[in-house]
Amino acid sequence: MTHLSLRLGAALALVLAGGAAAQAQITLKLRTTIDGFTFSAGNPASVAAYGNTLFVGSLNGVSPGTITRINNPLTTPVSGGVLTGVLPVAGNGYVSLDTDGTTLVAASNNSAANDIVRVFDVATNALRYESTAAGLPGPGPGVEVQRIDGAAIDPNTGNVWLTGFGAGFPTILSANSLTSVSDVPSEIFAGSPTGTGFRDINFDPTTGDLYLRATNGVLGGQRLTGSVDDFRTLNSLGATAGFSQIAGGDFATLQDPNRSALNIEFLPASFTGTEGIFITNTRVATATSFTTQVLAFDADAGFDGANPFSLNSAGVSVPLTFLEADGVTPFAGPGSANGIYDFSFDPVNEVLYIADQANGDIYVFGKVGGAPLEGDANADGKVDLLDLDILGANFGSSPATLSQGDFNGDNAVNLLDLDILGANFGAMAPALAVAVPEPAGFAIVLAAIATVASRRRG
Repeated sequence: MTHLSLRLGAALALVLAGGAAAQAQITLKLRTTIDGFTFSAGNPASVAAYGNTLFVGSLNGVSPGTITRINNPLTTPVSGGVLTGVLPVAGNGYVSLDTDGTTLVAASNNSAANDIVRVFDVATNALRYESTAAGLPGPGPGVEVQRIDGAAIDPNTGNVWLTGFGAGFPTILSANSLTSVSDVPSEIFAGSPTGTGFRDINFDPTTGDLYLRATNGVLGGQRLTGSVDDFRTLNSLGATAGFSQIAGGDFATLQDPNRSALNIEFLPASFTGTEGIFITNTRVATATSFTTQVLAFDADAGFDGANPFSLNSAGVSVPLTFLEADGVTPFAGPGSANGIYDFSFDPVNEVLYIADQANGDIYVFGKVGGAPLEGDANADGKVDLLDLDILGANFGSSPATLSQGDFNGDNAVNLLDLDILGANFGAMAPALAVAVPEPAGFAIVLAAIATVASRRRG
């Protein structure tokens, strides 16, 4: 055996003997796909779901600038009509929707001065109020900026939050009237790290913590206990008043200057099975697969004190695997040249909606039954010698991905990843028969380690 194989073998022996704790990967399974064109929803660029109701906002392409309601999206989808207020013909459409089951807020990217925010009553589809950016009471998107890019509903107050490209402050409105409700908006936060502005906004529904997608990364704000809209400054890395950069910096794929339709969504630990994360999209210039444009990061990094921001300016990435409906086959969603995806987590049914603007589809993912499968490098639903072979072939490589054996998301394939694979060797996804690793399999694993390690000697 080589020196590498001895190290691998010794580490795996310890793992199989006693197991090891490690960061789990997150695995989601396709539940259904909704064709936006079937429901006259056009090219869907924004989604908002709650219970038996799904709202879809279109952008460019077919039927631009409409909001379509779809009832019973998980069972027998039927059209619930098109909401009031088609955008001007010259406009692009809606880039952000959010709902809490009572209120729906919609923000358009409609050519600067024509940007519009609309707030609807979910029960009746009735328009409560609307405004262009110039008509907002401020201090956020307004006459000096004339852009509205992100919209969300505060889970603590029910207020509507808006952010805009180039704006240094958010606008916080009553859900029922075009009235500013922020206590001291100038003290909430002051601009994104480099002044490029915010593209989308989302909350942790339990804590009220806030996540902002900027053109150069993601910022997080930990809400002060009992506060309406004050947030704690956690460190000085790219931080503004009350906010800290939690992803970006040297993570180049999150830096998309001057591009709209960059979105973000918080997913709770109850859904992921491991930890709270946020997912976001990155837009690229060439056609790229779905799984390379939808990224996941630890939402609590720095908030929980375990992962200080200053130690990882790129964000703590989380392995995120999407599977087809069989729970085994990797999701084969078509690629996109524009990278426009939007997300909505439905807390009632615990499913994640993902809008694919380029291909006109809305994908609905649920969690895989039981604990997420760790150590499955090739996403075939089981941890076996094929995964060990992948890990061995890439051992020592950096940067790395889950498909190369980087199970803990530390951007390298090393002994920590072997710990994860060893602890789960023989495990299978719920869609397959459950298997328990046997001690007799250890000799086979060691032999495999020697084989894959020897390939790297030259």
